[in-house]
Amino acid sequence: MSSSVPLDTEFDVAVVGGGIVGVSAALRAALAGAKVVIIDADHAGRASAAGAGIVSPVGLGGDEASQDWSNLVASAISYYDTILEMLRDAGVADVGFARVGELVVATRDQDRPRLDELHARLKVFAAAGIPVGRVERMGARQMMESWPELREDLEGIYIENIARMDGRRMCAAIGDLAQAKGALLVQGNATVTLGAGGKCALSVEGTTVRPKTIVLASGSWSLPILRQLNVPIEVHPVRGQIVHLGLPGIATERRPVINTFEGHYFLGFPGNRVVTGATHEPEAGFDASVTAGGVHAVLSKALRIAPGLAGASVIETRVGLRPRSSDGYPIVGRPRGPDNVVIATGLGAWGLTLGPLVGGIAAAHALGLNPSFNSEFLLPDRTPIAAVAVLSPNVQ
Repeated sequence: MSSSVPLDTEFDVAVVGGGIVGVSAALRAALAGAKVVIIDADHAGRASAAGAGIVSPVGLGGDEASQDWSNLVASAISYYDTILEMLRDAGVADVGFARVGELVVATRDQDRPRLDELHARLKVFAAAGIPVGRVERMGARQMMESWPELREDLEGIYIENIARMDGRRMCAAIGDLAQAKGALLVQGNATVTLGAGGKCALSVEGTTVRPKTIVLASGSWSLPILRQLNVPIEVHPVRGQIVHLGLPGIATERRPVINTFEGHYFLGFPGNRVVTGATHEPEAGFDASVTAGGVHAVLSKALRIAPGLAGASVIETRVGLRPRSSDGYPIVGRPRGPDNVVIATGLGAWGLTLGPLVGGIAAAHALGLNPSFNSEFLLPDRTPIAAVAVLSPNVQ
């Protein structure tokens, strides 16, 4: 439930953005005893609301074995245990999160050697303590026991410790918990302006808000605010169209995630629902439309990989505008210039995996606390990192 902001209200932290990063930042700050407001414009195309998240320590780009990145993802997955425990304690037992495992499937001839490479990397991950769980090579017959719609000429690798989630439900549950812990939710468009001495002012639909610190967690919509504040950080939207299919009378909720080297995926959810996607359209800008071309692209790939889905009903198509940074890594911390702003954006396709942890790190920066994770390599003023294949969007 949203509220209006009294003109004389002062807050310790104002979080701009009600996606999974924003609500997680608000929850962390509220748990620390801070007075918090979440300002949510509820933009069409918010990535958290569209995403069917694959929560995985393993990307398929091949470059994610750097220690910093591996530690970040492993810590983010472990942090979900804390989030889920808090939600259970609050009486929220089901938020669409389940550990179901993952099948990484070679869908093209050129992908088969990459299964061997991935298998070798998974052994390295396991030796380093990254929680991948049981790993097993599988042929088509084994994979079709859980996904009978697949082609009969495929092979893959099963990875045990992978979860999937409903991003919309998870984000709403964390936001509700933040409010239960004292955070105020306000619906409206935030305006952030840079004043004298580097201090930023904040207003919502013309009403002044007086926070000590502003956490900018507005995803792709961070870009116009950053430009207004003269902060030289680039975060651009990448449109993803995701199709939800119905399989009446067929159990789907315990199916492992299917992920592929070509960036296509399948997830099973309760209610006889299968989610498949997604497009990757950086040229679309802030247009959150469902397009004929996008739906065709998703379904043509889906039916090439799993022709048995041809008879499924089309339930809906969701669109998310993923915020991608210039080097592909998330951005969290205080930038040069404004002295009362913390940035938390740029998570790209890893938003649902990393969102709660990054939100918690942002809140720690805002309150002057020690972050739970050493995230110096994600600071806004870091040395530019070459864009890497690890962050190719095949995780949600």
